[in-house]
Amino acid sequence: MLSVPVSAGHPVRMLDLQGHFRVVEKRTMTDRAIILGTMNYKAICAGSSPDTGDEQLLVYRWDDISRMELTAAIPGSKAGMIVHSQLEPPRIVGRIVNDGQFISVEGTMGYKTKVVQPRDITAITDVQVEPDLEIGLRWEPIMINQIGDSVAKEVYIDGTVELPESRPPLERLLDTEFRAAVTSTTVVGNRVMVSGYVDLAAIYIGRTDDFAEPVYQASWNNAGVFEASMNVPTVSVDAGIDANVVILDTRAEPLSRDTIGYHVTAKVSCRVKEPLTKEIVAEAVELRKFPGRLPTYTCVNIQPDDTMWQLATRYRTTAEALLEQNPDLVDLHPSQVLPVGTRVFITKHGASSLL
Repeated sequence: MLSVPVSAGHPVRMLDLQGHFRVVEKRTMTDRAIILGTMNYKAICAGSSPDTGDEQLLVYRWDDISRMELTAAIPGSKAGMIVHSQLEPPRIVGRIVNDGQFISVEGTMGYKTKVVQPRDITAITDVQVEPDLEIGLRWEPIMINQIGDSVAKEVYIDGTVELPESRPPLERLLDTEFRAAVTSTTVVGNRVMVSGYVDLAAIYIGRTDDFAEPVYQASWNNAGVFEASMNVPTVSVDAGIDANVVILDTRAEPLSRDTIGYHVTAKVSCRVKEPLTKEIVAEAVELRKFPGRLPTYTCVNIQPDDTMWQLATRYRTTAEALLEQNPDLVDLHPSQVLPVGTRVFITKHGASSLL
């Protein structure tokens, strides 16, 4: 329920209601991702002037008035993970209630959410080895996105729209609002094709039989479409494309009692993200040398920065063998630092279990 300011005039008829969700915080819990935010609203109404009683256009705004919590059930998520979300614009409707004292709002908003576990990887770029030392190296593949330069192009959308039959004929155009969005991107050869649409909303004075000048509103989804072709020499079919459209200039005018003509100038931009796989040296360890035969088993006290891979490589065994002999380590990643002071049994590869 949105409270209408008393001094702003008395709303009689709802013309347009817009809502915007502002993200304040994202966090994760056990098996859940949570997005916290607030709603902003803008209402355009036809109302009566508090002084003369004549009909006039009234605009109300409410910023950060209600706190919302969006929750997604994601099995396996836990505290500390990073939340990535894609929010759809709210779809809302409103009506004037309590003799114009409040505007009642209902609506829905869709969203997609995923969580990512952050992981730091140390990349070793240089190793200096003494002649009598033997070093073991652990290579790890990592996926990176190579971001290309942004490419932009202006597009022009011209068209006409017809007033709905439920609306009276147009006497005078008061205001128009345009919105543009990208719907798809396609790679063809070395070019990127970006497609999208333009929505139009208009507020106008209607011609009525009683010679009054009431204010009316009409809107058209997908009033016009656009397509931009941009040359990107380095693009490939597997590349990811970030595309966006920004409206630069708009013009609209009545062509008849039932028709509005419009012209939109917009800038379409895109940026290519090429996925690349690189191999880095993540760990290096000195291999232990044993005079004579390798011992049947060894008991090691974990030191700072020791990992399972380092122990397995240093003592010429495998991570699988370490897990078999030390079941308490089963939940740890091979590159994860082990708890300091823990005793780990290391057996000669192929020897029978000691525990």
